[in-house]
Amino acid sequence: MYAARSLVKARAFTFVCIVSLGIGMAPVIAVPYGARILKMPPPGVNTKGLVEVITTTVGSRRAANSWSYADFMDLRNSNTGIAMIAWGTAPNRITLPGGLKREMWPMYVSADYFKTIGVPLARGAGFEGQTES
Repeated sequence: MYAARSLVKARAFTFVCIVSLGIGMAPVIAVPYGARILKMPPPGVNTKGLVEVITTTVGSRRAANSWSYADFMDLRNSNTGIAMIAWGTAPNRITLPGGLKREMWPMYVSADYFKTIGVPLARGAGFEGQTES
């Protein structure tokens, strides 16, 4: 009770303490919240149950999250009971209308990518009749 009365009497000191605490606490609260928002999937994307598979270290070969297409096909065809999707990016030089050349990083995905994450294609036939070999 004495502390509360002392803080009421020293209003300037109380104000400085509260503002200092607010300035110190705001980044501690806002940074993790902002990071969580940036990692959230867009609305309509079903990421529940998705996991990322990475390799493990064996001998001198380090663990990595990079896979060859042959590795992906072997895993997908191994009848593991899970849906396997793959994606990758690579630089690609395209020419826009008007002759403007740009380097883009398109995303290359496996045939069942959009179906697995629950996103319908906005246009086009999709990959339904396509086979991967």
